[in-house]
Amino acid sequence: MNSPSDLRELRYWACYAKYAPLFDDLSDAELGRLVRALTRYTQGGCDPPPGRERSAFRVIAQDIDRTRRYLGKRSTEGASFDTDTFFLEALARSYKEAVK
Repeated sequence: MNSPSDLRELRYWACYAKYAPLFDDLSDAELGRLVRALTRYTQGGCDPPPGRERSAFRVIAQDIDRTRRYLGKRSTEGASFDTDTFFLEALARSYKEAVK
């Protein structure tokens, strides 16, 4: 379980299928740098990587920040949560929307 004090550091980030177009024009090396930078960002932050992966980093980092805000809001409301449950709920919502 995360507490308000450790929301800066998430255990993982979700790599959604919607990111595929962001990855299409990146080389394997650029994609590797992007994944490493996002992992560091999830663990407490880092600067965007240089090069073509920078724009993809900014888009995905916004989703990571949105997750942090959501979890922070829930914690200030006194709700019990963990990031695993949050991502499973988000996945279920996405699936329901996709099959409509």
